[in-house]
Amino acid sequence: MKRALIRWGALLGIVLIGSATFYTHIYQPKSTYQHVLPKIGSFDVWIQGIGELDAQLIYDLGFPVSGRMTELYADHGDRVKSGALLAQLDASELLATLEETQAFLEKTQLEIQSTQQDIQLNQERYNLAKLVHERNKTMLQKQAISQAQFDESESNKLQANIALASSKTRLKLIHAELNRIKKSREVIQAKLANLKLHAPEGGMIIERLAEVGASLVPGQAIFKILKTESLWVRAYIDERISGRLALNQPAEIRLRSQPEKIFSGSVKRIDAQSDPITLERVVYIGFDTPPSNPFLNEQAQVKIHTHILEQTLSLPNAALSIYKTQHGLWVNQEGRAHFMPINVLASNPTHFAFQAAVETSTTVILPNKDKKPLFEGAKVFSND
Repeated sequence: MKRALIRWGALLGIVLIGSATFYTHIYQPKSTYQHVLPKIGSFDVWIQGIGELDAQLIYDLGFPVSGRMTELYADHGDRVKSGALLAQLDASELLATLEETQAFLEKTQLEIQSTQQDIQLNQERYNLAKLVHERNKTMLQKQAISQAQFDESESNKLQANIALASSKTRLKLIHAELNRIKKSREVIQAKLANLKLHAPEGGMIIERLAEVGASLVPGQAIFKILKTESLWVRAYIDERISGRLALNQPAEIRLRSQPEKIFSGSVKRIDAQSDPITLERVVYIGFDTPPSNPFLNEQAQVKIHTHILEQTLSLPNAALSIYKTQHGLWVNQEGRAHFMPINVLASNPTHFAFQAAVETSTTVILPNKDKKPLFEGAKVFSND
């Protein structure tokens, strides 16, 4: 009899120990949850997205004429100022033509000086011939000279006048030739200017597309340049949360190469179409101060601040549950789980704002997929 009692007592002890072990090591841990308290205050509503670094102003730069490239003065990654010389085409033939044109110009200017001297001399001869002719006319009336002498003076006057008019006409022709030569020189100088490639504005060279010695055609791109002030992030935002987006909303940008640094910016453009495959909208976020050493197509994370809710309740997103098709919270009421429906006002990637009949002292359970599923009246423990 004693042995049976001892056996049953031992068996009962084992069961009790096993039950206690199960309760303390399995049941209770599976029913122990983290708890949080709602907070009330300003709730920053923002939208998060992933994208890549891009720029609004990226343009190709090349020569307007054909030729062989003889010099390159810039390379990938160089920052250039407006007007900086970037490349040069072969100018030897045009330089020789310019030198010849300059010689013609100097020769023509000397011809003008010589013709002006001839005009001055012919003017003096004409003035003298005219004076002699007027005097002979008076003397002829007095019969002091013969008719032949008078006719000779008249002929001399006419010849002097013709010589003066001819030299003046020649001067006009030389001036016309001078203008033609100057125009030719301007054309050559313009062609020479086209053989030099200058940066139209400041920026950064992101690609060099030709090398020294290459034969180029008009318009062929030599450099690809971006205007650093136009840098922005091309971000992709889920359609479901894109309805709150608006131009000029403030934003924060993190580049993958500089994860510890936050760049401030704002929404510059919102595409009017969504991607039919990814169901995302494209949003362009401009920088207030662009990065100093950008890498195009670098991955970037953006956070767009849409608006602020004042004096509203908020909780971490992990506290939000769906029970019987309703959004709500699991609250701890005297060690038992109770589901409380709520009205979600807004959310961001970490928290949500809501409206419900709860106080900031209400203990909210954080559901955990590794714990027992919560249900109405379930016994719960706190690990706080």
